[in-house]
Amino acid sequence: MKRVLRPNTWRNIGVSDSNRYALIEMGELPRETRTALIEAADGYYWPLIRDTRQEHLIREGPWLVALPDSEGEQQAWDGMECGLMAWVESPQSGDSLARQLAPAMTVISPEGKTWLMRFYLPSLIQALHGANSWAWYRDLFNGIERWWYPAQEAGWQALSGLPDDGSRHDVWRLDCDTHLWDSLKGNTEATALTAQLVSEIPELFKHICPCDRPRCVADALLAADEAKLSRPEDRRIYVYLWLEKGEAFMQSDSIWHCLEQAAYGDKTLLEYLQMREEY
Repeated sequence: MKRVLRPNTWRNIGVSDSNRYALIEMGELPRETRTALIEAADGYYWPLIRDTRQEHLIREGPWLVALPDSEGEQQAWDGMECGLMAWVESPQSGDSLARQLAPAMTVISPEGKTWLMRFYLPSLIQALHGANSWAWYRDLFNGIERWWYPAQEAGWQALSGLPDDGSRHDVWRLDCDTHLWDSLKGNTEATALTAQLVSEIPELFKHICPCDRPRCVADALLAADEAKLSRPEDRRIYVYLWLEKGEAFMQSDSIWHCLEQAAYGDKTLLEYLQMREEY
């Protein structure tokens, strides 16, 4: 996915009193880009996953990276479009800000279950920013001047944070009610299913840019919602077929007949497809 790497408004601001941090998923970067980025950052990068038992997630997951000041070093950031998730402007140190954001990597559902969440995805950070009545709102946005997220058509868009109150905000939990959970769970399901399919059937995504994979899975899950599919196994096979066969195939009459049977019958979608020899 090609996009402008930095907010256009920065060109008119020049030097800022705040620190500018890129939020980057390291696992999405080509090896040479990751190497160049780490060399350019010169040690100024901090993980958002802090659990030392999860070494793979720490290594491949989201990191805050300080923006190099010199134009020459900034050229090392070219090629990281797929990994660049957000920009954060804050007077805080990178380590302090990373510790503050780390608890947002997990969300507690209304049933008390803990889910790993890529809270920095555009739709999620907007939902969290709108939930300003929650106790954790100050913990998440404290000391952040602007949070920039990418919009496909409009470029980088900014959300305002909160002035630093001088308190520590690195030990907190992100819980939610049913209403907020409904805003978050679709992306949580898409994230988990994307990771599962990438691991088990990577060829499904051979023509899809890594940064577009969760969006494609989310689109397929939305179509599964419209087809009234609720069983996890039915939703998974629907997403698989959507990615493998295409949207037009999923809208064919024979497939729609199977979808109706799966939605209201006692057999799985896969069983109905096999009965009609569609799979």
